[in-house]
Amino acid sequence: MIMWKYIAGITDGEGSIGIIWRHRGFSKLKPYGYLDPYVHISMTNEEVIRTIYQTAQVGQVYKENRRTKNQYDSFLFAINSFSDICIFLLQVEPYLIAKKKLASLVFEFCLYRMKAPKGTRTQSSYRERDWQIYFEQLFLQMKHNQSTIQLLKSLKELPMDRSFLPASLDSFLQSSDFLLLQNKSVTPV
Repeated sequence: MIMWKYIAGITDGEGSIGIIWRHRGFSKLKPYGYLDPYVHISMTNEEVIRTIYQTAQVGQVYKENRRTKNQYDSFLFAINSFSDICIFLLQVEPYLIAKKKLASLVFEFCLYRMKAPKGTRTQSSYRERDWQIYFEQLFLQMKHNQSTIQLLKSLKELPMDRSFLPASLDSFLQSSDFLLLQNKSVTPV
């Protein structure tokens, strides 16, 4: 129990929970790809990362080589499968503070996608709720991310047919939340 509280604290501070869009090209002039959930924890202390891995018994550990001579090598604990993410989030979610809402959204997404029949985990099979979860978690993450705001602004201004976008994104781009967000100055912490 104490260990899971510790891991939840590390996840809150050093971790990243979310869903990303993996672009795979175009099909009939519409973008093609899939939504990919993830849980990542990265830090320079290998012992802590290995302890998290041994306790969780899911995911994998990767060594990330330093990019410049002034940096240390870092270690990444990564979970990318639906079932492993659910197992991990079930353990840490009760103790999360900052990422609690993100964790519950990603858990809901993974749980639903696991229940989907094989062969239906494609872009065309996403239900409206999947897209709502994706954009809601993007919204939670973008409060400190100016590049995501710029991306959404450019999507809003596309002169082409936006019918390929889910209704939840189109309604979000028209919402007062997005207007407030793009007018708010975002400063890196």
